[in-house]
Amino acid sequence: WCEVDGSPEGPFGRWFAPGPDAGGTRQVAGWYSAGDRSGTWSTWYPGGEPASQGPYHADAREGWWTFWRPDGSVEREGAFAGGLEAGPWVVRAPDRDAEEEGEYAAGAREGIWLLWGADGGLLASTTWAAGLRSGPHARYHAGTEQLAEAGSYADDRRVGTWQRWHPGGQLAQEGAYVDGSRDGPWAQWTASGQPDWEGAYAAGQPHGTWRIWDRLGPPPAIVREGQMVAGHEDGLWVGRFEGTEVTADEIRWVAGSREGATAAWYASGAPLSVGQ
Repeated sequence: WCEVDGSPEGPFGRWFAPGPDAGGTRQVAGWYSAGDRSGTWSTWYPGGEPASQGPYHADAREGWWTFWRPDGSVEREGAFAGGLEAGPWVVRAPDRDAEEEGEYAAGAREGIWLLWGADGGLLASTTWAAGLRSGPHARYHAGTEQLAEAGSYADDRRVGTWQRWHPGGQLAQEGAYVDGSRDGPWAQWTASGQPDWEGAYAAGQPHGTWRIWDRLGPPPAIVREGQMVAGHEDGLWVGRFEGTEVTADEIRWVAGSREGATAAWYASGAPLSVGQ
């Protein structure tokens, strides 16, 4: 480029070392007008593969831009306004198995963004506001229209009731989040609909009564039950033999460590051991 009244003017180019005369690869090509980048600009990787291309106006990206990976696949493409992403965009996964599409406003994601699989099926739908996940979110099992997960975000944190489903449509898990952490009662079920476990959380830590079921039913039977305090076993925990209500052991815990006497029994109910 040349200078007019001290400002760059005309075509501009830059090469990777050792430069154009020694066989170097072009790095940047574009145009200056009155000192500002203007018109179409392009960049390349050291191997000569295209890296980006799109227009400038008044030294800011304006209009449709495309960005590539070194393997030649499109990484993302969409519109700019005043140097910030604005309007529709598409973002593609490196393995090309999925792509996201949605809108930007002033450089931040806004509204509903959709994630599509390679087969064209919907994988997820997420609501954004000012670049943060805010509002309903849903995820789907690949290759189906069956919900895998549903809930809501506020300021990029999970809030309210969240649910997950097995591929066959059976409810797999349910509970609530408060400010991004699990809080209150939670439960999980097997694909056959039997209870797997249930318990309470407080500020993201298991806290309160917890029960764990066997998988030999129906009918299901509780095989382990006790109290959790701030994420640790606390107090008396009772274990039972699977498929029965016969007590297998009793263990006392304090802040996640065994303390005091423990006891165990045979499935017949006869004592097995008692000790520290």
